[in-house]
Amino acid sequence: MTEDIQNRFDTHPCFNREAGRQYARIHLPVAPKCNMSCNYCNRAVGDCVNESRPGVASTLLKPRQALAYLEAMADRLPVSVAGIAGPGDPLANPNETLETMRLVRRRFPDMLLCLSTNGLALPEYADKIAEIGVSHVTVTCNAVDPLIGANLYAWMRSGPFNVRGIDAAKLLLERQEAGVRCLAEKGIIVKINTVVVPSINENHVERIAETAAQWGAAILNPMAMIPVEGAVFENLEEPDAGEILLIRSQAAKHISVMTHCRRCRADAAGLLGEENAPDAEELLRAASQMPLSSGADRPCIAVTSREGMLINSHLGESFDVLIFEKKERRYEYREKRALPASGTVNRWELVSAILRDCSHLLTNGIGGPPQAVLEREGIECLELEGIIELALSNIHSGMNPNFMKRRIKKFCDGAGGGCAG
Repeated sequence: MTEDIQNRFDTHPCFNREAGRQYARIHLPVAPKCNMSCNYCNRAVGDCVNESRPGVASTLLKPRQALAYLEAMADRLPVSVAGIAGPGDPLANPNETLETMRLVRRRFPDMLLCLSTNGLALPEYADKIAEIGVSHVTVTCNAVDPLIGANLYAWMRSGPFNVRGIDAAKLLLERQEAGVRCLAEKGIIVKINTVVVPSINENHVERIAETAAQWGAAILNPMAMIPVEGAVFENLEEPDAGEILLIRSQAAKHISVMTHCRRCRADAAGLLGEENAPDAEELLRAASQMPLSSGADRPCIAVTSREGMLINSHLGESFDVLIFEKKERRYEYREKRALPASGTVNRWELVSAILRDCSHLLTNGIGGPPQAVLEREGIECLELEGIIELALSNIHSGMNPNFMKRRIKKFCDGAGGGCAG
C-alpha cells in the first residue's frame, strides 16, 4: 500500500475504525433518484425522525446548497470526508452528484471525497469520478452469482428500458466488475458493501469477498439487512450479531473486513457511531431553504399543469407550459407556450430554447435527460406538487419550496411507542 493510500485510509472514518473516533463524515443528500429496485428496499417509505438506515434523508439539497451546508458544518466539526450516499443512487443523479463533488473539491481541496453506488452506472462515470478527485467509492454488491442476484432485485434501468430477472443480475454484475476494476486501476480505494439477506445470500458472502479482492477492492463490509415495511423482504428477520460475526470471519480469509459500520442515513453528519451533530438538522434545513438563482436576466418561471392551478403534470407528458413573469410583488401569469411533441428530434434542446427567459421549471416529474439539458442551460428544475401560487410566492421571496416536494410521511412505533415524525 502506497503512503498516499495509507493516509487516505487513516483519515476516513468508514474505512478505518480509529479514524471514526476523531474525524467526522458528512453525507450530502443531493441524489434522490435510483436506477434499480432492491427487494429489501421500499423507496415509498418516507423520512422518520426515529429511522436510521441507508436511503433516508430529511430533505434534499441542490449542489450549491450542499456546499453551503458543508461549509457551515466544517466550522463545527473535524470533517475529513464529504460523501454522497443518496437517498437514491448518486450515479442515477450524475449531474447533481458530479457538480456537488466539483464544488466541494474547489472549496476544500484537501478534503476526502466519497460516494456510494450500486455500480450499475459506474463504468460510465468512473473517469469523471477520478478526474474530480474522488478518493473513496463504496459499491453495494450482494451477489456474484446471477442466480442469487435474480432473487435480490426486482428491476434495474438500462438506457430507456427496465431489465428484470437473471438478465438484470448479469448486467449488474458485469457493470460492477468493470467499474471496480477501473477505479482500482486509477488508485481509488473501493469498499464493497454486502447486504446480508437471510435465506438468499447469507452463505454466499465469502465468495463475494474472494471475488471482490480479485477485482481490486480494498475492504468488504457485510451488513445486516434492515426489514422495511412494504418491501418484498419485509417479513424476513434481520440477521443477528452472531451471524454477521461468523460471516465477517469467513470473508476475512480473502479481504480486509469492516466491523464498525453504522448503516448511516443519507444525511448523516458527525462522528461515526454518535448521533448527528446537535445542529446538523437545523443547518440542513436552513441550507435547503437557501435562495435559488436570482435569475436577473431570466424574469420568468415555467410550470407544467393540467388545469392551471396545480403543479400536477409530468414534463414528458405536457403539451405546453404556463409562463409566469416576475413583478414587484409577485409572479404574474403571462402566457402559455406550446412544447415540441414527443419523439421530436432534439426535443429537450428545443424546450430549453423555448424556456430561455425562465430561471425555473416547476413540474410534477422530469426524467434525467431533459433535466440535464435544461439545467445545463441554467434552468433550475424543481419536482413539486401543490398550488402553483404557493410555489411562486416562495421563490419570489427568495425561499426554496422544498416543502412541496412529494414525500410520503407515515407513523411508526419509533423509540417510545408512538411517533409523528
